[in-house]
Amino acid sequence: MEAVEKLAEEVGMQLPTATPEAQQVYDRNQRLRAACEEATKFYEAQLHGSNGAAARSYLEGRGLNPEAWARHRLGFAPDSWDATREHLKKKGFSLKEIVGAGLAVEKDGGGDPYDRFRGRVIFPIPDSRGHPIAFGGRGLTPDAKPKYLNSSDTDVFHKSRVLYRYKEAREALGYGTGGGLIVCEGYMDAIALAEAGFGEAVAPLGTALTEDQLNLLWRAGPEPVLCFDGDRAGLGAAYRAIDRALPHVTPGQSLFFVVLPDGMDPDDYIKARGAAAMGEALAGAVPMIELLWRRERDAEPVDTPERKAGLERRLKAAAAAINDASVRSAYERDLLGRMKDHFWQLRIASRRQPKAASSAVIKGAPPNISGLGNIVRAIDSPALIEHAQEELAAAHFPDPDISAIRDAIFELISAGKEVDRAAAHRHLTNIGKTRAASLLENYPETTPLMPDEPEGREWLIALEQYAAASVASEDGTETAREEFVSSPSQLKRYHRKVAGKRAARARINEAAEQADNS
Repeated sequence: MEAVEKLAEEVGMQLPTATPEAQQVYDRNQRLRAACEEATKFYEAQLHGSNGAAARSYLEGRGLNPEAWARHRLGFAPDSWDATREHLKKKGFSLKEIVGAGLAVEKDGGGDPYDRFRGRVIFPIPDSRGHPIAFGGRGLTPDAKPKYLNSSDTDVFHKSRVLYRYKEAREALGYGTGGGLIVCEGYMDAIALAEAGFGEAVAPLGTALTEDQLNLLWRAGPEPVLCFDGDRAGLGAAYRAIDRALPHVTPGQSLFFVVLPDGMDPDDYIKARGAAAMGEALAGAVPMIELLWRRERDAEPVDTPERKAGLERRLKAAAAAINDASVRSAYERDLLGRMKDHFWQLRIASRRQPKAASSAVIKGAPPNISGLGNIVRAIDSPALIEHAQEELAAAHFPDPDISAIRDAIFELISAGKEVDRAAAHRHLTNIGKTRAASLLENYPETTPLMPDEPEGREWLIALEQYAAASVASEDGTETAREEFVSSPSQLKRYHRKVAGKRAARARINEAAEQADNS
C-alpha cells in the first residue's frame, strides 16, 4: 500500500477510501495469511524435533540436506488429529480462521475440526510475494492416500492461479532477460532443479496448466520450457499444455518442451546423469510446433488417401485454434510443409523397398521399365520439360533405351524442333534406337500436366529419385544416394552441386578446344 500511495501522490491522484466491507475482507485475508505463516513455522520446528525423524530420513534420501530444507521452508506435520489446530489456537487464531486457511477440516457431524495434514512432509506454497498461503503434504507410509495432499481452495489460495516457487524462480530468471521459467510436474522436481542450479524452476499444483498459470509464466519470460516425465502421463500432460496454450500464443510468445527419456522425471534424471546432462536436455528443448507435429503425425498411420486427408485436417484445426492471425498463418504453413516433406520421405522409402515379382502380367500394360513413365510424361507435357530441364539432364536411368529417349528430348531442343512423340520417335528410329522408339510408341497416351498442379509436383518428386541416382554414381558410393534423398533441401543442394560440376567440365572442355585450335 505504501508503493500505491506514493505513486498516487506523484501523479496527483486521490486514492479511493476502502468501504467497511472491503476493509473487513482485507483484514480477514490478512489473518488467513498470518495463520499460514504460523503453521509454516510450526511445521519447520516439527521437522527438526523428535517427531520428525522419519521425515528427515525421507528428505535426506531424496538428496536434500538441512540447508535445502531451510531454503524451501520444508516441514513436517505430526501424525496427530489436532496438533496443528491446538498450536494455532494458542497463537490466537480462531477455529473459523484455522479452517478458512485450509489447515483444518470440519467434521460432517459437528464437533471440533481436525488437522488436514497428518504424518506428512510439508511443502509450503507461497504467493507471488513469497508468503505462504497453502501447503502440499507428502505421505511417509506406503499406504498413505493420497500420496500427495494439497490445500483446498481458500479466500487467499486458488490452485489454478498459483505456481510453486514462482517468486524465487522469477528472481532467479531475472527481469527482462528473455527466455523463460522451467515448468515441471511436482514439488520435488522443482526443488531438485533449483538445488542443481536451475533456480527458475516452478511447478503447477497437481493439475494441468491453466490459462492463469500460463499468463504467470509469460509474465516472467516469453518462452518457458515445460519439462515433463518421459512416460505416457508426462507426454499427455505436454499435449494438454499445447492445447491450452495454442489460442494464446503471439509473435515471440510460445512454449518449449523437454520430454525426458526412460520414464524419468527431472529429479531422477539429475540423480542418474548429473546437472550438466540436465542442462543439455533443457538446452535441447523443442518448440511447441515440433511436439504438436509429432502428436498429429503419430496419431494414426498415413497409408491411405483418407488417412492423409485426416492428418491435414487435424493440422489445420490445430492452427485454427490460434487467435493471433499472423502466428496462425505461420503455423499452418509450417505444419503443412512438414506434412508434405513427410509424405515425400515415405514415397522415397517405399520405392527403395524391393517389390515382389508379379505372378501375372496384365495384357496391354506398359513395360515395367524404371523411368519410362516419367520420360513419356515429359514428352506429352512440354511445360514439365521447360520447368525441370536441369532435373531431366541430371537424371540417371539404368536402362540405356530410357536414357536414349531422354537424350532425344534435348537433341530436339538443340535442333530447334518441337518436342512431341512423333518427333522423338523419328529421331530414335533415325539413330538406330529401335527398341527405344518402340517403347515410346507403345506407351499409353497420357494427359498433359502443369508443373504447378499437384500431379505435376508428383511427377517432379518421382523424377528426383533418378537425379539422386545420378549424383550417387558420380560420387561412387551408395551412401551418397541415401544421404542425398533424405530431404528436399538436401536434394536442392545436390542439384546445385551437379550443375556446378557440369559448368566446370564445360569450361575445361572449352579451354581445351581453344588450346587445340591455337
